[in-house]
Amino acid sequence: PKKPTYELTFTCMPCGHRSSHTITEQAFLFGTVLVRCPSCYERHVISDHLKIFNEEPMSFEDILSGKNRGRKKPMHTQKNTIEYLDQ
Repeated sequence: PKKPTYELTFTCMPCGHRSSHTITEQAFLFGTVLVRCPSCYERHVISDHLKIFNEEPMSFEDILSGKNRGRKKPMHTQKNTIEYLDQ
C-alpha cells in the first residue's frame, strides 16, 4: 500500500528559489527530513524527531519558531529530499 505523503513548497532563504518536495507523513511526524534547494543546493531541516541535528526532538513548528537548530542512515525518497526514520 502507498504511504501517505505531504507536498511541501517553500522559498529558500539564502537564494530565494521556490521549490516543492514530496515527503512521507511518517518521516515528517516521527522521523527527520531534510530537503535540498535545487537552485543553490542548501539543505533545510524540515523536522528532526530523531535528534540527528539537535539534542531535543524538533517539529516543523519548532524549527519555524526559532528553537535550536548530529547522524543516522538517510533514505532518499526523491531527488533533493532526504528522510531519516527510526527503524
